[in-house]
Amino acid sequence: MTDEIIERLVLRCPRLLELDISDCGRLTSSSALSLVSLQRLEHLALSRCYLLPATALTQLGSMPSLQYVDVWGMLHTHALNALRAALPHVQINTFKFR
Repeated sequence: MTDEIIERLVLRCPRLLELDISDCGRLTSSSALSLVSLQRLEHLALSRCYLLPATALTQLGSMPSLQYVDVWGMLHTHALNALRAALPHVQINTFKFR
């Protein structure tokens, strides 16, 4: 999975409610920018997408319907706490094996 594929997915499926792109190790902050346009998305799983920086993940806060974000294995405690502070209305790492 690449940033370009994520961009096409977002354009073709703008009404997604849930998206699991965990283990897509080639995604960068460009994908986070694309994902922000999914205004109906409620659950986003990004676990082990190691090239996505925590700073890019804070942009997800502009998504009005987003309720859950899973980032298992990506962030150290300090960065995880910073993400929780930046996204207070979003539950982080709620579904480990979903």
